[in-house]
Amino acid sequence: MNSSWQQVKLGDIGKVSMCKRIFKHETLSSGPVPFYKISTFGKTADAFISEQLFEKYKNSYPYPKKGEILISASGTIGRTVVFDGEKSYFQDSNIVWISNSESKVLNKFLRYVYLRTKWVSTDGGIISRLYNDDLRSIQFNLPPLSEQKRIISVLETWDRAIEKLAKKIEIKKDLKRGLMQNLLTGKIRLPGFSEKWETREIGELLDYEQPNKYLVKTTTYNDDFKTPVLTANKSFILGYTDESDGIYSNYPVIIFDDFTTDKKYVDFLFKIKSSAIKLLKPKNTLADLKFLFERMLLINFPVGEHKRNYISEYQYLTIDVPSMEEQQAIANLSKVVDLEITKLHKKLKALKHQKIFLLNNLVTGKIRTPENLKSLNQVQDDKVKDLSTSLEMTSGYTNI
Repeated sequence: MNSSWQQVKLGDIGKVSMCKRIFKHETLSSGPVPFYKISTFGKTADAFISEQLFEKYKNSYPYPKKGEILISASGTIGRTVVFDGEKSYFQDSNIVWISNSESKVLNKFLRYVYLRTKWVSTDGGIISRLYNDDLRSIQFNLPPLSEQKRIISVLETWDRAIEKLAKKIEIKKDLKRGLMQNLLTGKIRLPGFSEKWETREIGELLDYEQPNKYLVKTTTYNDDFKTPVLTANKSFILGYTDESDGIYSNYPVIIFDDFTTDKKYVDFLFKIKSSAIKLLKPKNTLADLKFLFERMLLINFPVGEHKRNYISEYQYLTIDVPSMEEQQAIANLSKVVDLEITKLHKKLKALKHQKIFLLNNLVTGKIRTPENLKSLNQVQDDKVKDLSTSLEMTSGYTNI
């Protein structure tokens, strides 16, 4: 670490602060000023306080300044929200902030310090708690203000690039959903197709398999391995393995989750670690599997009162299907768009990895920013690679 940097504690740069306690009888179900509890921190408020109470407490007790970083001190500790200055109030002791002077440390730099902090809590029972002494004792490396600004410029450039690409992916997904909904229901026909569609039951088109023999009870995971292990939840891919036993290779298949009725189209080798997963496969040559998968995404599968919802219960639901040739044409178009989205996701993953690398090295001083680095306003989102090269040349940064 350069001699111009200092190792300090959060308690050295400011005071741990929190809002005045709000009692339940003081809250409203609706009102002018949102009141954020730890359960709604960073989300949408479900409680409010009056304007009079807000003004009284804001003027008489600690209240965050615009730009200061609010921190969750219970539950999932260390979550942060940048205070936007809008009228709002926050639950005392559960939501805190460091009231500091930006003549020492910029709030934007402090936010990046928090993002890489390994929060240590005093466990007072079921709920983890970050006490004031825990917060005050956290150490970090503090560079001069000039270098703080340069570090902020670099990391915000990556933040903007990540946000821009994430929005692009969502737009692409929305466009695909709209296009597929029209093609899969026959509202729009591809050129060269005009034959009437036939009504079929799902059970006529698909068989399903309970993959007990592929179930993986224990395994070793590593992101460097190639075979994904699938599970029945939103994350879908539990991890990656290099173990050869229990691999399902008769793909493509549709993965159906009994608990959520979520569906995934899988066209790669995989292993399974959930008895709630069913494998759906073509029953005959009446339908293309990719077409069926996209069409099933448009069905609101009814959820029963019992905990699991078996695909066999929905075999009598009907869908309209075109000729196999038209199905395959629609499916191929879907695959092209999916490939574009997959490429964008890979690019997004790379940007996030770069951001983590930079965060861990710039904020600690392991990588130094050149003094002639362009200002934030001069650095454009499409110049991220040029900026990476600049850091690599001056600081030994390797673009990953």
